[in-house]
Amino acid sequence: MIHLRLRFLPLAAFLLVLIPGIAQPQQAAAPDLVVMRAIFSPPNPTTADHIMISVEMRNQGNGAATIPSGSFQWMAYKSVGGSVGGVSNGAPLPPGLTFMGMAGNTLVEPGTLPPGTYQIRVKVDPDNRCVESNENNNELMVSLTIAPPRPDLVVTRATFSPPHPTTADRVIINVEMRNLGNSAATIPNGSFQWMAYKPVGGSAGGVSNGAPIPSGVTFMGGNTLVEPGTLQPGTYQIRVKVDPDNRCVESNENNNELVVSLTIAPPGPDLVVTRAILSPPNPTTADRVMINVEMRNQGNVAATIPNASYQWMAYKPVGGSAGGVSNGVPIGPGITFMGMGGNPLVEPGTLQPGTYQIRVKVDPDNRCVESNENNNELMVSLTIAPPPQAMAPDLVVTRATFTPPNPTTADRVTINVEMRNQGNGAATIPSGSFQWMAYKPVGGNIGGFSPGAPIPSGITFMGGNTLVEPGTLPPGTYQIRVKVDPDNRCAESNENNNELVVSLTIAQPQQAMTPDLVVTRATFTPPNPTTADRVMINVEMRNQGNGAATIPSGAPQWTADRPVGGGVGGSSNGAPIAPGIIFTAGIALVEPGSLQPGTYPIRVKVDPDNRCAESNENNNEVVVSLTITPLLPDLVISEMARMGESANVKVTVMNQGLGTANFPANSLIVGGGDLSTQYAGNQGEIFGPGVSKTYMLTKMNLQAGTFTWKTTVDPDRKLMETDENNNEKTITVTVKKDKD
Repeated sequence: MIHLRLRFLPLAAFLLVLIPGIAQPQQAAAPDLVVMRAIFSPPNPTTADHIMISVEMRNQGNGAATIPSGSFQWMAYKSVGGSVGGVSNGAPLPPGLTFMGMAGNTLVEPGTLPPGTYQIRVKVDPDNRCVESNENNNELMVSLTIAPPRPDLVVTRATFSPPHPTTADRVIINVEMRNLGNSAATIPNGSFQWMAYKPVGGSAGGVSNGAPIPSGVTFMGGNTLVEPGTLQPGTYQIRVKVDPDNRCVESNENNNELVVSLTIAPPGPDLVVTRAILSPPNPTTADRVMINVEMRNQGNVAATIPNASYQWMAYKPVGGSAGGVSNGVPIGPGITFMGMGGNPLVEPGTLQPGTYQIRVKVDPDNRCVESNENNNELMVSLTIAPPPQAMAPDLVVTRATFTPPNPTTADRVTINVEMRNQGNGAATIPSGSFQWMAYKPVGGNIGGFSPGAPIPSGITFMGGNTLVEPGTLPPGTYQIRVKVDPDNRCAESNENNNELVVSLTIAQPQQAMTPDLVVTRATFTPPNPTTADRVMINVEMRNQGNGAATIPSGAPQWTADRPVGGGVGGSSNGAPIAPGIIFTAGIALVEPGSLQPGTYPIRVKVDPDNRCAESNENNNEVVVSLTITPLLPDLVISEMARMGESANVKVTVMNQGLGTANFPANSLIVGGGDLSTQYAGNQGEIFGPGVSKTYMLTKMNLQAGTFTWKTTVDPDRKLMETDENNNEKTITVTVKKDKD
């Protein structure tokens, strides 16, 4: 029996209702405990599940209930004998309080009950330790239905590509499914594995290859759902169903569907503010703050804001606004554009130090009709600091990028350097001096010369030059040090922040897109087989390449070598296997009685005939070990009973294993505890599977008292069994007077 200790919190207050003018006879306050409901987890269990019970109870009386600490608060009586329950902590349970048997308790262990419906009796205060106004309503009967192990297929997710389609797009549906059950699911080969029902009739789906889908496995499918131009703008409910024709028997046939929303927008422009740049980036109350706005047309049609209308607007912290006017030129789909030249947002001395929220909007007057009119704004923070005491420049490298951005050994690489004067005074690097320098990975350097012009506070400026010539560097990652004013020709407020180190990765020239098939895992069912078992092999494979893999239809997709010669496998259906896709298969590998006990290496190979050209043809195999164990006996003491009023006991030994137990002489049973004796048994006792034999253990001339018989079968462990921990049994014997 498992006891669960529970904690309960008393109610903080009670509600007292008074009815004026009506006098009621005063009754004694008394509790009344009832069971409200019992909850099983999982709610729809099978014979393979560990079943928990949680109990909800209530004090429906008018007085507090107290069950003494350490006494049972509740009890649930198991259908196969025994019980589970929870222990009280002794805290009072006020009137009206609903409370739970905290965390529940184990009611049924896996494999202990056959399928069926059982009546479970649940009782609060099972030992009647609390006096109640009604002692006859403490019980509740609930039904527990246990089903056989079965698969349970569900659709876990369905997504669309593109994620925000318009009427001009081809829409692909991607379906993620899972077997939530506790046995493998098989949809017959050629039957529909899944189906998505189109908004305008018809359907799209995927066909099963007949391979078992193990418990817990997630698998994918995808297909074209909507062709361009076939739907009007709007939101559609898409019903997606796994095993749409119910070809696979499941534990739950009512959870195979998922409904998802698909929104189709009309073709149109879609203007957004991608960022707002404040100059200087760290302004003080003494600065004029400029705002530059970066915008984008993320729609699929050109956007036109009429000439002289506002293209964008930024709303000032103290009222008013700053903005830019459109020139009327169409802005193509995907184009990013800037509010040319920016605009003054804050004049010097107009704001107190602090942080302000700036609302920036593209097409503020809605002069351009868009597919989405609700995403035209961006909020940015502007922090105004007190002015520094001394005016001085401060040059930094803000960013260094490379062209091309992902170079190979065959490319000429150019470095593009973005610098900024983030100080509050103008910076001057003398004409002809280096304005910036980048130090090459293999020695030497490149840079740019200063024109000698002052660089005002807050100004961002650029430089660029060739950093690497084609073929001069092997593949690898290099650290590039970039420095502004490398010769310290300009006095700054901070001379220690002039450098930036960036990583440059040089790759091999890009190769053709090719697949790469591997066996990621091979497991066996059952996982610990004996010589009497049929052994299934379950193979998980993956295309880890960057191109689709196609094995011709009918050619072997995979094989596994049998331990005693020959092999098993599965044939390809010819469908392309996309990059990253995991696929599974399974088949019988070993028949019962065909192997001796031992460990066998099993070689599993995907694309065994090399019918698919891959980037790596040497990683298609994996070798796993299959261990076959012999049939072993399992001796238990099935019965141990006292003989009459004596201290003698009758002991029944049973072999509940699958193998025969051949005992050496003088090693069968030992009696211990208070009554120590030994029964040697016959010479070479033999127990076949299921065989029981009964023996007598005796003890003579005992004084009156209570004694313990502890009996052990195979005490010296001379016999190898499947379970060495179930060989003992103990009973208590009370002797009233000396017995022979």
